[in-house]
Amino acid sequence: MKLQPHVPHRCRKRAFTLLEMVMVMFVLTLLLGSIFAIVRGTVQLTDELAVVQTRESRMHGLSRLCERMFRHLPAQAMVRLRNKQIGSRYLYQLALVNVPSPMSASGEGAEVSVLETDEAPDGYLRLFLRSLNTEHAMAWERGEGEAGTRLLLLDQVAMLEWRFFNPRSGEWEPLWNEAMALPLEERRVTNAREAVMTPEDSAVMAGQTATSAMGAMERGQRPQLIELRVAVGAEEPQRMLFWAPNLKAQ
Repeated sequence: MKLQPHVPHRCRKRAFTLLEMVMVMFVLTLLLGSIFAIVRGTVQLTDELAVVQTRESRMHGLSRLCERMFRHLPAQAMVRLRNKQIGSRYLYQLALVNVPSPMSASGEGAEVSVLETDEAPDGYLRLFLRSLNTEHAMAWERGEGEAGTRLLLLDQVAMLEWRFFNPRSGEWEPLWNEAMALPLEERRVTNAREAVMTPEDSAVMAGQTATSAMGAMERGQRPQLIELRVAVGAEEPQRMLFWAPNLKAQ
């Protein structure tokens, strides 16, 4: 019997099976999904932090603005708070007459500043600062909503309320001098006279103007404590207190 020579088998290269490819793709999908979720969460957290920081910055700016306006309220200034009910909410108009303009670097230029709220299309409220001269203030009193210059202070406001402390009754009141008209006619007449007066006449009229302004202010009360409660978005309401020193006219 003739024996056949032994021939060694050639080594075969082993390829990935279909099941192994499916498992690899599954693991890669899990890894990519986890990475995408981490990146998306990081971006979302960054956006939320930016929104929170923006809101806190605006709230801080509003507090500083109100503190400066009320603390440096002139003796001849008039403060009037009115509101208008729309549904279950109130829209406020806080008018300050004969005050320095917050929009001016020198603190001059406007005679009436108004902190007012209106409804936004998304259902929230917006807080504006309106700056008015005498002519614009008279138009605004007549109901012309486009008068003056408006600056947006806060948006997405869920709740905003003003209250004034009445030392006579010892209670917080939601309205203040609401029945009074803004003393704008006297101011317009005074401005017209000052435009044609000589320096000597201006010195004489200065005392008369101050006396007339003080007479108009005696019809209204001057607040000393002002409270602002405001909530932005889904956050809890914040309470701010402002003090207006009881100054005397010079």
